[in-house]
Amino acid sequence: MNNLECRNHVTRSLNTVGVLCRTIPKGLATAAISISIFLAACGDDNKNAGGTVEDQEIIAITDKTISGVSQKGPFVNGSSVTVQELDGETLAQTGNSYEGKIKNDMGEFSVKVTKLASQYALLKANGFYRNEVTGEKSKSQVTLYALTDISNRDEVNVNLLTHLEYERSLYLAADDSVTVAAAKKQAEKEVLATFGITGDFANSEDLNIFGTDDGAAALLAVSVLLQGDLSEADFSERLADYAADIEIDGKWDDAKTATKIADWASSKSLDGELENIRNNIAKWDVSTDVPAFEKYVDNFWWQNYGLGSCEQKRQGEVLQNTNELSGTYGTYFICDNNAWRLAENIEKDTVTWGGDTGNFNGEIRTGQINKTIYYIYDVSTKTWRNATTLEKDSYDHVNNKDWEDGADGEIKKGSVTDSVYVFDATVWRTADSIEKVLGGCVTAIQDSVGRVGRSHYICNSRKWNVATTLQYDTYKHECSEFGLIIHGNINTKYAYFCYGEDWKRFYGNENVSYGKLVDERDGQIYRTVKIGDQTWMAENLNYADSSKYPSMLKKNWCFINAVDSCEKNGRLYTWSAAIDSVKLATDADDPQDCGYERTCSLPDTVYGICPPGWHLPTTTEWNTLIENVGGAPIAGKILKSQTKMWSNCEGSGNGTDDEGFGAAPIGHWHYTNNSFGGQNEGGYFWSATEDNDSNTYVMNLTSCSNYEIEFIKSDYMSHKGNGLSVRCVKN
Repeated sequence: MNNLECRNHVTRSLNTVGVLCRTIPKGLATAAISISIFLAACGDDNKNAGGTVEDQEIIAITDKTISGVSQKGPFVNGSSVTVQELDGETLAQTGNSYEGKIKNDMGEFSVKVTKLASQYALLKANGFYRNEVTGEKSKSQVTLYALTDISNRDEVNVNLLTHLEYERSLYLAADDSVTVAAAKKQAEKEVLATFGITGDFANSEDLNIFGTDDGAAALLAVSVLLQGDLSEADFSERLADYAADIEIDGKWDDAKTATKIADWASSKSLDGELENIRNNIAKWDVSTDVPAFEKYVDNFWWQNYGLGSCEQKRQGEVLQNTNELSGTYGTYFICDNNAWRLAENIEKDTVTWGGDTGNFNGEIRTGQINKTIYYIYDVSTKTWRNATTLEKDSYDHVNNKDWEDGADGEIKKGSVTDSVYVFDATVWRTADSIEKVLGGCVTAIQDSVGRVGRSHYICNSRKWNVATTLQYDTYKHECSEFGLIIHGNINTKYAYFCYGEDWKRFYGNENVSYGKLVDERDGQIYRTVKIGDQTWMAENLNYADSSKYPSMLKKNWCFINAVDSCEKNGRLYTWSAAIDSVKLATDADDPQDCGYERTCSLPDTVYGICPPGWHLPTTTEWNTLIENVGGAPIAGKILKSQTKMWSNCEGSGNGTDDEGFGAAPIGHWHYTNNSFGGQNEGGYFWSATEDNDSNTYVMNLTSCSNYEIEFIKSDYMSHKGNGLSVRCVKN
């Protein structure tokens, strides 16, 4: 036997003397009923329910239809509704009842009542309902009650308020001086008050969650709050516990449950999910109206947290959640736009400092709550904002002013963190890890070089960068005149040649006077040397624009694809690229189809991809060079570079480079296996003289040639598909 059924079998007299029934074991039920009947029989015949006969006349009801809606959310079609007769004196159930059904998903019902001995009735609704929080139908049934006087009404709604006030109403009505109507009204006010809701609302059985007034909003809010994220079983248990709690004193003393509900409500409100509940209800298409329940839901958790209402005069006020039972105890909230929301750090930390009326002049302070967060007053916006690490670190917090200017490049540790800062011209800025060791990389020391461990760094664009060998070997020297030669600052055996503005590693003869060639196509500068009556490039060609020379497309390489290899030693080209086969093929006067697997009648002078005024040498011109340096037996020694390391074998090795030709063993690209090879072993240069459809003549310098020089043809190195170096001779 549940609490409600037991309560209806115990007399009002027992309640009057303070004997309360909770859950009575089955074996005691009969005894309780007997006591009730006995006391009722021995009572004053002039006493009726809640007062005297004169105060409360018992009115019999005949042939009346009771209609209304049954709501948690609406009970669904087919749910049961029972009208149970109550004794006019004791409000105990007489056993006389009439059954009805919910007739649609709006929760509407009507029950035909033939005869009741008194006007007091208990309506009981049982069934599945629509859950406002999830928007779905409940998975199990719940039961709600409504105590009512039907002497002057035909409509009675069964809802959560009628259910929650029921037991409290019975308790109050046991006092002879309190009418049933007064008991119900007091119980209704007390129930609403436990949720922080006050107001002059209609009777609970007149309220409907689809109304538009504050009473409807209050009813829906209570329904939403008690439902929360509970299952139907837990929800029913919560209702029973609540009703038992308020029955005697009209107060809800279960602070733990109230706080749990408040935490749920605050999370839904702050996450904007109350809108989802509103949408769920609207989607039921039961009514076009959804009352403003949100204000009561919000007010509940505001009061529970000790925040109070958020009125216009409290805008900007910051308060903590003072409820120690709450999962968000101690959290700060700010009153903003008439609602409490979570306060950001800057709001709770600066709320009492003042804003646009203050005169703080860039002052920096730690937060009122978060002592490790720093805030700066922005004069331009007249508001406080988070200070950057630089701002808080470059501030004298003792004297409340920014750091004084330092010497250019001066290093200083931060006021707050261990970060390091450098004074750069006019401002302090964050130092990088190398500046902590070498000092600030500032304008005054641009291009300076420093060393940390085994690495060298160069100051460039206010940042220390890893220096190349060229950078740290030449930074002390100004390259202002073509032809200047220096030795490295660190690597003293390395020589560097000035090309007018930039230094380059030099592998030539320092005793030779070099000429200057500026390739007008890309601005690159090359050394030149005059040997006999010929003027030769003293470096390998490094031209790469295949858009102007389509013959070069995908037919030129830097050795091992390293850009610095091209800068030092020039580029590798196939023979068809070197002779500019596309230009030859499109010559309007004498088109020639030249290249791999083709032979052609080349013109006497093949300009190929050489700079304007220069051309690709023929074997005749190569032979002239060889003769000018003493002939084939010694030419290799004369033309090889001194400083580039040739492989040492059979007494061979570096050359003397007497004439400054500076041939270097930079390797080649081999067409058969698409790979690079031969570095330090040989220097191979194309000629403009063809041998057959697959091969051409190549001037060959190798480490193991006893310094001899030779032309090779019909050999794997002379294949037109290989990638070799190009030296141009002046027209």
